[in-house]
Amino acid sequence: NAGWFFSFARYNRKPPAPSEIRLPYSHPTGIAPEGNNILITDWYTQALYTHNTADFSITSVASLPEDSPAALAASADAIWLQTASGAIEKRQKAPGVKLLAKIRTGRADIAGICHDGLYFWIAYNDNTLSKRLPNDSLAELGRYPYPGKKIAAFACDTRFLWAADEGLKTLVKLSLDEPQTLLSSSEI
Repeated sequence: NAGWFFSFARYNRKPPAPSEIRLPYSHPTGIAPEGNNILITDWYTQALYTHNTADFSITSVASLPEDSPAALAASADAIWLQTASGAIEKRQKAPGVKLLAKIRTGRADIAGICHDGLYFWIAYNDNTLSKRLPNDSLAELGRYPYPGKKIAAFACDTRFLWAADEGLKTLVKLSLDEPQTLLSSSEI
């Protein structure tokens, strides 16, 4: 029956993606894309949650009982966690997120971490940016002054560094090659 088919096709459409998603945990500290998934850390539950991007369902949960995660980044070969004590952990991407290396930075005042596809970056609360090799020692390649007022959150992609600046109340865009130079800012 053609009428039934037309009616079914017209009224049985896939619902649009939600504009807001409620997380089943309340203290997220980091977010990173990982293939068809989104990884989110939560400091209160001390866990790494893997969400499917199609429906945001939780596909896995990895417990991190040693230290509370304070930030998260992902590279091609590893997951990187900043702990509340200031250590950076390099972890395997497989289920269970096995600890591969724990790097003590000597500082607990880290505002955020990210991986730009080539280098690992650390933003410190004293407005210093540190460019590092993503190896088991995070060898520092350079240290740069942040050109804004106060880093509240930090991220990067393969072209730029991004900072939410609570002093300027802006989203700041920085060059990977010259991070001490502010490229642009947008009020938030």
